[in-house]
Amino acid sequence: MPQKINSIYRNETALLSTNRCVVLSIHVPWDAFASISISMMNRNIGRPGLCPRMVLGALVIKHQENLDDSRVIAAIQENVFPAFFCWVEGVFIQADF
Repeated sequence: MPQKINSIYRNETALLSTNRCVVLSIHVPWDAFASISISMMNRNIGRPGLCPRMVLGALVIKHQENLDDSRVIAAIQENVFPAFFCWVEGVFIQADF
């Protein structure tokens, strides 16, 4: 029987630890990617950056599922597992990117 992981995500929802988004989220070196991403940003130019995990997570989902940008946003909005992978809490009404 698949184990459930406890999460503060989505009001203490228990997510299946065998789901591919949950498994992949454990193995991705988020901190390393975030530090590289943040080091390339310039606070004086352009709009404020999004959470690096959200951006990288959406990019991984896009290429893993072969989706266009609007379908990636829909996948994250409609399914708790891709949203968990991207660290998106709750469903957003308007896309951030």
